[in-house]
Amino acid sequence: MIFNYKTCAKIKIKIDDLLKRNSQLQANLGIESTSEEREFVLKETEALMIEIKSLDSEFHKLVNPSHE
Repeated sequence: MIFNYKTCAKIKIKIDDLLKRNSQLQANLGIESTSEEREFVLKETEALMIEIKSLDSEFHKLVNPSHE
């Protein structure tokens, strides 16, 4: 059996948590954010996407299509 976002509850929960973390990071950026803050969020987002890809590469393609 293939374990992925659709078939494994543990993977789904983990990916959902990673996506929630990413949305929190993105939501906290604003027009007054410094370049350091923006760079931090970019690096954190990349790390989160790498972790999502390790859990389910097909789901990663859906949520991050420009970085296959």
